[in-house]
Amino acid sequence: MTTKAKLVIFELVAGIFGWGWLVAVGFAVYYLVMAVGFGGGWTPFFVAVGASAISKWLARGFDDNKRRAAVEANLIAKGASHEETGRAWLEAYTGQAVHRNNGELTMAYYNLLVVNENRTLATAARDREDALAIFGKELDLRLTLNDPDIPAPYLLDEWHESPHWVNPTIPVFELSN
Repeated sequence: MTTKAKLVIFELVAGIFGWGWLVAVGFAVYYLVMAVGFGGGWTPFFVAVGASAISKWLARGFDDNKRRAAVEANLIAKGASHEETGRAWLEAYTGQAVHRNNGELTMAYYNLLVVNENRTLATAARDREDALAIFGKELDLRLTLNDPDIPAPYLLDEWHESPHWVNPTIPVFELSN
């Protein structure tokens, strides 16, 4: 099967489940009004909500598969191996760089909020210093975590995959040249 045919099929199936989701939401609203306002049963409402959730989940899954097929086809056309293609898809899908630490898969992802401009930069990096170096190059600034006794013009969010997601907001400052 050609890549174009795969993409068309994934798009078609995702669209069908997307419309199924919308129809199920409509039925859920109808059955909710019937149950609350007119003494109808709750079972049809919960069935419609379940069908809605499953349809949405399947629509997103097929859409993700469509994007994966497009990324993989593009990388393979450029000469990438299947392992490189899988790693690139995982990084693109999760938005995080994939690192191996003693054979264990770990991920780190950083967002930098530029407070005055209300814009966010994002990157994957090994650690905070590496992330600050990447953001510094992009902003053409020298950044530090050391507090120079002024309000922080930048805020760093650090994401690690663990049993609980941790998202500390860390103040970041400019160093004068």
